[in-house]
Amino acid sequence: LSLKGDRLVVTAPRHDHNGVDRQGAAFVFDRGANGWAPPAKLVGEPGFLGFASAVALDGARVLVGWRHASEAGAYGVGAIYDFAADGSTWSVAQRVSTGVGGTSDFFGNSVGIDGAVAVVGAANDDVGSVADVGSAHVLERIAGQWTRVAMLSPAFAGAKSRFGTAVGV
Repeated sequence: LSLKGDRLVVTAPRHDHNGVDRQGAAFVFDRGANGWAPPAKLVGEPGFLGFASAVALDGARVLVGWRHASEAGAYGVGAIYDFAADGSTWSVAQRVSTGVGGTSDFFGNSVGIDGAVAVVGAANDDVGSVADVGSAHVLERIAGQWTRVAMLSPAFAGAKSRFGTAVGV
């Protein structure tokens, strides 16, 4: 979950949506003078499981991690979705993946945001020939698009260290 001011985002990665079991969703609650309003529901692409493995909130922007997202036939490469609010309407501004991920890297298992900087964990990322060391990807929002500017992992980590399991900004 993520809370800033009068906005709260809560994950439900096993939420059933449109007849798909465990599709997953994130729910955005806004607090007004009369309490918490019914939530907006943020969902990913239809037909895939476990959306909303992590969330981060910064004003009218919510980053939603989806560690199980597939890419080019590889399961669990992972992705994040950048949702932007226009009043009470939320829409996907960008889908971001590493572009270099492997099966079960789980990019998006954790996420943090502060303005135009985001950090995304990929706890099962292989580093060199070492399995599941993990990594943290630093993204910057440049000209309206998230761009990876660094990939961090400790040189001393061993296999299955799971670096990037949690991140914050």
